[in-house]
Amino acid sequence: MEALGKSTSVEQLTGELLKDRAYYEKSGGGVTLSGGEPTLQAEFAEALLRSLKAERVDTALDTCGFCQPGVLDRLLAHTTSCSTI
Repeated sequence: MEALGKSTSVEQLTGELLKDRAYYEKSGGGVTLSGGEPTLQAEFAEALLRSLKAERVDTALDTCGFCQPGVLDRLLAHTTSCSTI
């Protein structure tokens, strides 16, 4: 088995995501945290959502909702929308 991916900071990822700001504004879109389960990295996800909200980028959370009590409340406080399965 081979590990893929790389470590990054909230600041680095925010900077990368802001490169598409013009697209978000023109399309009415934003950033969705999904893939795997974003609530499994709740602290990082919350910090990223806070950072994007401070930059006035719309955000969404795509989750199954199976997580520790209180996690969804913490994350949803920083999102524009949420979908659950």
